[in-house]
Formats: sequence, C-alpha cells, structure tokens
Amino acid sequence: MFAKTLVPVSREELRGRLRKIIADELGVESEEVLPETVIPKIRGADSICQLEATMAIEDEFDLEIPDTVLDQLQTLEDLTAYVATRLGILETSNDDATPI
Repeated sequence: MFAKTLVPVSREELRGRLRKIIADELGVESEEVLPETVIPKIRGADSICQLEATMAIEDEFDLEIPDTVLDQLQTLEDLTAYVATRLGILETSNDDATPI
C-alpha cells in the first residue's frame, strides 16, 4: 500500500500543510491561520469543525493525536511543533530540516 502523502522535510513545509488543512476544515482563508493564532478562537471554529480538522490532520500524517495532548495544542505553532516531533522533523537554523 502506498502512503497518502510524502512526509514534509521542513517545519516550514509542515506548517504550510497544517495551515491549509485547518483553513479548509474551518472554512477560512489560509492567511487567517497564523503561527500564533489560537485555533479554537478562529471565526466559525465550532467543536465539530475542530474535530474534523483534527481527523484530517491525523489522516494526512498517519498519526493519532490523543485528546489529552490535543487540549494543549492551542496554536498553529503548538500543532506544528507536536506533529514535527512525531514525524521526526528536526528544526535547524536554515530550516533545511531532514527526517531522523
């Protein structure tokens, strides 16, 4: 079986993919989802939309985000850091991160 998507090779690429998923699922423009944006406070972000966004992220990256962790992931940057850690994406000064 083939993987659905390629693993991002940098945090910046990962952040962009997460931003797009969140924007698509919450029905907002990508520009509204900034690294410091508090996701639950995005206009129109009800609990069902947030659940759908979480499921889309889990599906996209083939991982599970436990509810206890999800409650702590408030911003796009929080989510990026968590998913990057789970995928083994290192952060480097020039953002040329590679998987472990």
